[in-house]
Amino acid sequence: MDMVRGADGRVGAGSQLWALAPRCGAQLRGRPGCHCRAPCVRGRTRCRLHGGAHGSGGQPGNRNAFVHGRYGRGARMARLVTAAALKTIAAVMIASGVMDPLPRRFWRSRHG
Repeated sequence: MDMVRGADGRVGAGSQLWALAPRCGAQLRGRPGCHCRAPCVRGRTRCRLHGGAHGSGGQPGNRNAFVHGRYGRGARMARLVTAAALKTIAAVMIASGVMDPLPRRFWRSRHG
């Protein structure tokens, strides 16, 4: 096995090659604002602890991580159109006397 020596002549963690390696940068949950300083795995952008290890991640062509679309632009627009239509129908029914007016708190937006 070839030993890698740094500019200072030492072998291992003290060598300059390890010090110049790109860093993982994953956000640490226990320390807000801090990032992982471990070196990246060769060919990846994360260290072995944060997803750079062999076998981590999805399989090629993995479709399990796709978003379902419940909160997408089309679904939001459909909900807005439906809510507007229901308000219009309720206003017509109240004006014609078919339905009693609902309390004001009913018309408030629940989800912004």
